[in-house]
Amino acid sequence: MGHIADIVASTAMGRPDIHFKLIHNNKTVKSWSSTTSAFERVIDVVGTDLETALHPIEFASNGISVSGWISSPRITRTTSRGMFVYVNNRFVRDRIIQHALFQGYSQRLVKGQFPMAIIFIRVPFDQVDINVHPTKNEVRFGQQQKVHDAVKKAVERTLYETDHPGWRPVSSPWSTKSKELVNVSDHVSGYPRKEDRRQRTEDRRQGIKERVHKTQSYSQRVTRDAQPETRRSQARIWPKKQFRDLRIIGQFHHTYIICESDEGLILIDQHAAHERILFEKLRSQSDDASKAAQQLLVPETVELGFREARGLEKLIPELTAMGLDIEHFGGRTFVIKAVPAPLSGREVKPMIVEMAENIVSIGYSAGLQKAVEQCCMIVACHAAIRANQRLSDQQIDGLLEQLDACDNPSHCPHGRPTWIRWDLKTLEKSFKRIP
Repeated sequence: MGHIADIVASTAMGRPDIHFKLIHNNKTVKSWSSTTSAFERVIDVVGTDLETALHPIEFASNGISVSGWISSPRITRTTSRGMFVYVNNRFVRDRIIQHALFQGYSQRLVKGQFPMAIIFIRVPFDQVDINVHPTKNEVRFGQQQKVHDAVKKAVERTLYETDHPGWRPVSSPWSTKSKELVNVSDHVSGYPRKEDRRQRTEDRRQGIKERVHKTQSYSQRVTRDAQPETRRSQARIWPKKQFRDLRIIGQFHHTYIICESDEGLILIDQHAAHERILFEKLRSQSDDASKAAQQLLVPETVELGFREARGLEKLIPELTAMGLDIEHFGGRTFVIKAVPAPLSGREVKPMIVEMAENIVSIGYSAGLQKAVEQCCMIVACHAAIRANQRLSDQQIDGLLEQLDACDNPSHCPHGRPTWIRWDLKTLEKSFKRIP
């Protein structure tokens, strides 16, 4: 019965203009009235609790149009049952479309997570073959790559516009110069500087005095506001939210940065956040990367397996652009002469071995760009500040400011969230202050 209900539900989402009713043992199990709103039918099927969690997608190119709704990366399932694909209003299961969907969510999902997605694809009828499977659940596209790219771009565009922090918008990240990365990734002492502690103490005392004097509740406080600026080259299409304008409360277990916004508490994973910052800097392959590389006083050698050595040798030019100076010493041996500045003082050999193994694992069928991206992820992970590492106020400020400049500040390269939020209403309900 469950299988039948799933088939009826998936069919109903593709035809909102038709009234569907499922009856079992003379009892109505499901009933979806006809409607002119496709989104209304979607919510009727998947549940009203997802009404605010689904974001519309839309893209058209080369006679191919893609529309529908996808969930925030924070709303996931453990199976692909929440993914519905329709080609010319026919429900299908297609690996190409599923791959494109995951490509659109790249670096926003942890392995094993599946997004919610309802995707409608329209292509010319002579460009799709529906007779490749007896159940008609599979199709073959005449322009397979173009359909794949259209779905990927539709998903990427929506996530780029919507998957950002949700607190009050302030100044644009391009309005001030970002702090140097060394401020964040410098080795820090066991305790913050005295002037940092004094200043933070004074800030807290002043904040308490002001709250007592004005007798304001948390939700009534007014934070500083600024008129958002626009980038000259391209206007922003969503209100940009700023990490650097959060009020920093402190560190929890020297791993999470606790901040306060108008809406509630924000917890930032310092390792995941710094990993995202470093990854985007490495991926951009700045011309200054080799200049900023840290020369090793004593070059290190590493010996790899045969396949690993061949794979790493092919990527030496790309690794050099990242600030990782590696030379083939002959056979399966490589010499490491310089590393990116954030890796200074870190063990390099384990990182090179992991990098070489990953290159072999993913192979070159996925393309050179994929291999380089994997290397960037590994370097960023090894170079990022660690958990249980105390940060000074200046380092926290620098971290938040650089996070603002990231294209995807909400997730680390592996898909883990960089921040979570508890809104005021949730906290007050937990303390039974409100029903």
